[in-house]
Amino acid sequence: MKPIIPFALLGALLAVGAADAAVTDPVGYITVNIVANGETYISPTLVEPDVFAAASSVTPSGGSVITFTPTSGVPAGLNGSYVLEIKSSGWWATVVSSDAALGTITVNSPFPGSLPAATAVAVRKHSTLGTFLGENAPGLITFDGVSPSDEVQVLDAAGSPQSVTSFGYVSGANLGDTLYPNGAWFNLGTSAVDNNFVIEPGSAIRVKRVGATALSFTVDGEVKTTPTQVDLFSNFNWVGTPLATGGTLDGMAFNTQLIQFDGVSPNYDELQILRPNQTAVPFASALDGVTSTSASMFNLADSVFAPTEPIPEGTGVVINRIGNPASVITLAGSVVAP
Repeated sequence: MKPIIPFALLGALLAVGAADAAVTDPVGYITVNIVANGETYISPTLVEPDVFAAASSVTPSGGSVITFTPTSGVPAGLNGSYVLEIKSSGWWATVVSSDAALGTITVNSPFPGSLPAATAVAVRKHSTLGTFLGENAPGLITFDGVSPSDEVQVLDAAGSPQSVTSFGYVSGANLGDTLYPNGAWFNLGTSAVDNNFVIEPGSAIRVKRVGATALSFTVDGEVKTTPTQVDLFSNFNWVGTPLATGGTLDGMAFNTQLIQFDGVSPNYDELQILRPNQTAVPFASALDGVTSTSASMFNLADSVFAPTEPIPEGTGVVINRIGNPASVITLAGSVVAP
């Protein structure tokens, strides 16, 4: 059993960076805060432990199946509750199935091209509403169909049009013929219970709090030391931080990966940070005005460069892609001190 490391000790162990850790990923916990009477973007940050990690025996490029030598120990029965990640790049896809006898895992997207034969991957459980928020660990106002309640929202940024799925927590409820004595996460649109609703890697969710007091809760899991690829679609994207001690705008390489603001074209990426007072502060990448060759994140509201603007652990930002097609950015993992 790995020890649970408190946030203060995680801060001593971790530094922002892109390299993979050279030691076993630590297990720890972070604190996530939710504002009163407003909206908060939060993200899992910590991840589930790997259930399988190995290098492929042949290149997986050209299809959706990755093959390992049968002695690699591919687990049987993997399904859509698992995610497979290429450790070097952070590319990921949801698992469809696995065959332990053949040593294969099938995913729901084609692998990138030109991958080497020995492509190192890891498989773990997806983060879900249930694993992240537990049995209403934040203490949200529960849904009873009568009184105002807090909502948890998940964005489908890839949809056309984009859509938001809203959930409330039902406590000790009898829904239909099923009793949920410990409560459950309830889809407010379909009236279905879905504790296993997936929170995709690198994404954030939004909490709409009607309660008059701020909340906080702790989340435990493994520190993510590998990068994470995030798809940015046209219009809005809710992006979370995978860094166990938080990051900064330039430190997370938004300055080099977002489409720049040049003061002329209306088409650029606007990154928004929602303050506790519900002010959405807009940022964009722009040339820093000193070297004129490097870009830095820039506060569009006060015209001040803000490379060290913090993004705390467990939080998320909104990226509005204006007038440009979808693409991928990569968020670095945490580096664990040896």
